[in-house]
Amino acid sequence: MLLPALVPCSGQAPAPAPGPEDQPDIRAGLLHFADNITNFQAEAQAAAGWSDRGGSVCTWRYINCTNGSLSLDLSSTSLSGTLQPSWGQDLAAFASLDLSNTGLQGTLPDAWAQAMTRLQSLNLSGNYITSSFPASWAAANAFPYLETLKLSGNYLSGSLPELDGTAMPGLQTLELSSNGGKSQGSNSASGSTGFQGTIPASWSTTHASLVSLALDNNDLTSTLPSEWGFDGALPNLTYLNVSSNNLRGPLPSWGSESGLQQLRHFIFSNNALSATLPASWANMYIYNVDGSNAKLTGSLPTSWNHTGVRWLYLYNNQISGTLPAEWGQAGKWTGLWVLQLQSNRLTGTIPNWGYQTNGMQNLSSLRLDSNKLIGSFPNWGPNGTSLRYLQEVGVDNTICGTVPSNLKVLTPVGSNGNLVTTQTLTDCPKAQSAPAPQPASASPAVVQNGVTSPASGSSGSLSSGAIAGIVIGVVAAISVAILAAVVYRRRRRSQQQARQAEKQIETSLIPSSLSSASADKSGLSSGTRDSMQLSSPLAIFLNHSTSPSTSSSLRAELHSSRQPAHARGPSAGSLFSAAEAGLQLDWKVEPLRIKICQKPNGSYWLLGAGAYGQVYKAVMDGVNEVAIKLLKPETTNTPSAISNFIAEIEILRAARDDHVVAFRGAWANEDIMYYVCEYCQNGDLYTALFQRDDYLMEELSWYRRGKSIALQVAKGLFYLHANNIVHLDVKSPNILLTKQWQAKIADVGLARILLSQTHLSKMQHGTYNWQAPETLMGTNSSFSADIFSFGVVLLEIITGRKQVRGQYLYPRAPEQCPEAIAELAQQCMQPLAADRPTARDIISTIQTLHPDA
Repeated sequence: MLLPALVPCSGQAPAPAPGPEDQPDIRAGLLHFADNITNFQAEAQAAAGWSDRGGSVCTWRYINCTNGSLSLDLSSTSLSGTLQPSWGQDLAAFASLDLSNTGLQGTLPDAWAQAMTRLQSLNLSGNYITSSFPASWAAANAFPYLETLKLSGNYLSGSLPELDGTAMPGLQTLELSSNGGKSQGSNSASGSTGFQGTIPASWSTTHASLVSLALDNNDLTSTLPSEWGFDGALPNLTYLNVSSNNLRGPLPSWGSESGLQQLRHFIFSNNALSATLPASWANMYIYNVDGSNAKLTGSLPTSWNHTGVRWLYLYNNQISGTLPAEWGQAGKWTGLWVLQLQSNRLTGTIPNWGYQTNGMQNLSSLRLDSNKLIGSFPNWGPNGTSLRYLQEVGVDNTICGTVPSNLKVLTPVGSNGNLVTTQTLTDCPKAQSAPAPQPASASPAVVQNGVTSPASGSSGSLSSGAIAGIVIGVVAAISVAILAAVVYRRRRRSQQQARQAEKQIETSLIPSSLSSASADKSGLSSGTRDSMQLSSPLAIFLNHSTSPSTSSSLRAELHSSRQPAHARGPSAGSLFSAAEAGLQLDWKVEPLRIKICQKPNGSYWLLGAGAYGQVYKAVMDGVNEVAIKLLKPETTNTPSAISNFIAEIEILRAARDDHVVAFRGAWANEDIMYYVCEYCQNGDLYTALFQRDDYLMEELSWYRRGKSIALQVAKGLFYLHANNIVHLDVKSPNILLTKQWQAKIADVGLARILLSQTHLSKMQHGTYNWQAPETLMGTNSSFSADIFSFGVVLLEIITGRKQVRGQYLYPRAPEQCPEAIAELAQQCMQPLAADRPTARDIISTIQTLHPDA
């Protein structure tokens, strides 16, 4: 009988070679790295495992090992120290290094470029780095395997590098945003103004692998490179953000050739372009175009008929001319959801876009106010758009008449200028009859000093009565004009004062505007678990009001708000009125019913913050603990925010399931927007998993509570999908945990609300790691997009590690979970949506393996 060839004669197998994580030099390098951070041991809570006693570094805190690949993640850990050249050697074995938001200082070390030959991902964002981009980093053979480089939110300056073709040859993500203190504030000690000069045209050929490029919030002053549109240029680039620079025109004629074939999200807002929109862009398949506040001129290209564009933001520019009638032709702009053209110089009438079959059929948000449009609103007929609300279409326009029955217009009315819904605009002027012809003998009249008399040399004459009548008419006309001007100015001033007063009342709900000196310090009943205090925002404003008339009117409003709902009419300050919007009053929660909680140290009880707002612990009606999500001002001030909120809020209200966070109410007007939901004492899953608490890490492991949490999330998704609701933003920060550790899905419906009214770029930064490929590409997202996101959450629960796109850490089975669960996570994250399981399949798999879950 032959022995296996690999077994030596002695019968003993050779000892396995040590993995890279077991090598002494790696351990020594990590300890040397830690020694260069003065507060490492204290801040990292003794950094479990970080010692020279031997053992695998894979057991050390902050380190992850997957298939022999090492990653170090110290993100959001407060560290004291400067970047060291020696770290290039100390961490040479690592594939991923995340030191973002740690407070580290210094300059980018030259030595790293040639030392970190295994590095695939480097994140140094959100620190105090004060150098230019090192020439060594752009030189030949620098970072040969680097795919992701993030340096945003520092104080870097100088020119963007001309990268050698062999420097970072596989680079896919490059983020250099918000340098020079531009987003951090103006108190930069470095004096840096961010990256300056030109955008390198050479990147189009040297780094064709780029997928995402963020250069926003710097001081770039060039034009956009026309070379990027040449044949074959940047074939993989899908996301490009150059907003908030000082870029100049003209805009390149991208689309004339085959470059940028995959570009889907293009943000160039807040620049000084002084340029017209190129007609050739009609040949590009971009989903999100944001050119707002970019000093665009010229007219809207009639040739633009994008079938792919979903969001088109061109507001606050100097675009003139008419609205192209061609845009509404059959089959054009079929994917368009949001069109924002307000605050331009557009003239003429509104075309009959919505009447054509399949023309703009999906348009759901339209802003045309603050232009010079005239005429009546067209009848968009039965084959019209999906549009339900028009916001302030008559403001600074001369639009008159009624709108189609399927539309409602949000219009400022009354002395306080509040928005209400209506279907009638101002009356269209009646046709005037032609003036009677003068007798042939009459001569032209001349007005002198307000008196009309015959022209010189005329034999005709006017009677004294006729002259008196003309004089009286002229004087009366002048008097009416003066009176109208006075009334208009007084009304405008009254509206501004009322709006300011109302804004002060309702925005005082936001904690940053509250005065601790005058806050209501009354506590809750003794039965309340947490020790906290309550604020009284309206009382604070009344105490600080300096206008007696304003104060008295506010007290009257306060008195009115204390009456039962049935005893007072609809609120003029809100759109949640049954008479105005056809909605029910049983979930309207006025600001006066909410008091935000304060901790014993006086700080406001912040539960969390995200891309769209902040969540605070609060008390409703004096007794009920709730969570209130205050949407950010830039979100509530975006066009059609209120109308979209009203249209979609019913999703929140209708979602009633044990595994979905319960909706308690909402409020929205032009100044403030929020919604109220149940309070979950144990916070969100992301914080619970990654706050470096050994007890929680063990408690939330798969074989303890992890399997039950995953099952409950799957049940929540099953409920939503069964009711035809796609969440679109499933992630661990949106999974809340009750006092009994029951998992509930939060923000149901909110992603869809905000997706239609805010820029996709903002959403991507917050949810990128969890989003399905089809969502990032802008294609139609179905239930399976939620399943992909669930798969990422599942990996987080099982591994206890943060997941990074492209570097997902798969579990070790059966140590961390059963093999079938590890396979389930991979199935959920299949690139093709059709290959992913359903929520029902997920529930069945977990329950079969864990009947006790």
